[in-house]
Amino acid sequence: MDGIQLEQLQKALLSAFPRRSDLEQLLLFEFNERLQNIAGGNNQAELVLSLLEWAERNGKLDELAQKAHKRVPGNPLLAAYVNQYLKAAAPGPQPPPMNLDINRLIQIVASQPQITNPSARYNFVRQLLLASRDANKVIGGIDLEGGANTAATAIIFGIMGQEESPLDYAQGRYYILDALNQLLELVPGESNRAFLRQTAQEIASHVGISASSPLPTTSLEIPPGSWTGQEETPNEEMPNAEGLFNEKVIDENTLRPIYYLSLGLTAAEAVCKISYPQTPGSAVKLAGTGFLITPRHILTNHHVIGRNDILAETEVRFHYERLSNGAEREVIKVRPKAGTDIIADPSLDISLFELDDAGAELLKNAGIAPLTVSTLPVEINNRVAIIQHPGGEYKQISLQNNKVQGVGDNFMDYTTTTLPGSSGSPVLDNGFRVVGIHRAGGDLKKPGTNLFYYRNRGTMITAVIAFLTGKGVNGFNLTNQPLAD
Repeated sequence: MDGIQLEQLQKALLSAFPRRSDLEQLLLFEFNERLQNIAGGNNQAELVLSLLEWAERNGKLDELAQKAHKRVPGNPLLAAYVNQYLKAAAPGPQPPPMNLDINRLIQIVASQPQITNPSARYNFVRQLLLASRDANKVIGGIDLEGGANTAATAIIFGIMGQEESPLDYAQGRYYILDALNQLLELVPGESNRAFLRQTAQEIASHVGISASSPLPTTSLEIPPGSWTGQEETPNEEMPNAEGLFNEKVIDENTLRPIYYLSLGLTAAEAVCKISYPQTPGSAVKLAGTGFLITPRHILTNHHVIGRNDILAETEVRFHYERLSNGAEREVIKVRPKAGTDIIADPSLDISLFELDDAGAELLKNAGIAPLTVSTLPVEINNRVAIIQHPGGEYKQISLQNNKVQGVGDNFMDYTTTTLPGSSGSPVLDNGFRVVGIHRAGGDLKKPGTNLFYYRNRGTMITAVIAFLTGKGVNGFNLTNQPLAD
């Protein structure tokens, strides 16, 4: 790897992993390595350079770039690096390199009114990908924060980053060609429109489709009623006699395989109600939620169990719930192991305590297994469900109105419903794998601003696992596999 390529990778990694903790999680979860054992430095730039030197010595530079891109797919610098250097070439004769003016394309996108208004950016990208299948999957990987130029750069590289080698075929069309055709409908000025047509033709020619599938001109250039030809809409997409389509995906595809319900029920087995005294010996009992994170450890919030002296009076109840016929399920009661202390990090608001041998054996015999933990990054607009004991009541689940609204240092904000007593509940992805632990809710301040939003907040499970691993805890059921479509 030459110096120019190495410098590009360093800048991309600094952009995608601005904190030491980000690199620690990348190394731990993707390489099973401790950052402090392989790299060092007085600042983040020196740390990244040291990491690159380690990767080069061990023949892992390409692997490092690929796995970094997997964890932060929306970062434009990483996406550009991967597209330029690591995408495998398609078999057979290769077309000549494309000569694209990416900077001008970014400037055109940045000048659009929807980009200058941050709240309108999501719908703008949806409009660009209106003709694309799996558009939500593409949008989910694009970071729309920052100024207009930053957002426009993320959009262009985010869309192009979805393609394969170097712009591969995707569900019969190209995401970037879809976006360019939509831009032709939106962008004023013949100079810009001519540039967009030239860019589209360059991409189409590059992948060899211009001769057999010429790009359509924008509909604004076709006089009404002048078009004739074969109707291309498949029969199942034809409107009915009332001019309506029989069925469509509206806004977002919320269809799930039926086994999704089974996954949720299985995950619910590992969620428990925690009852504990307000103070040692107090008759006042408080309640929170926790979940089995290893075969013999319960994870909850530090503000639920934050003192060693209440462990002896703490009771953990599994199966505290009602059955489909309304009857109470038989509860399994277990207790913390005597003489042990909690492992806690107040800044993450987490506490871990060990169960006694009898309790761990009881759960094992009942078939209650620890939850699976996903180490993939959480992104804005991901959906997250929460299984919980709100108000100390029977177990419930919230899985509607449940999008992630913000992501920050070791935390995420979401709209999923919770109540007092839900603290310590697992935050779960669409495969019911843990991505966080619920901790708070209300008017929460967006870091670095004076803006407040009414949301719920959880701690990223990746930060929790990194902390607990450093304390010598093991036995987690970790996965970094994406969810199946």
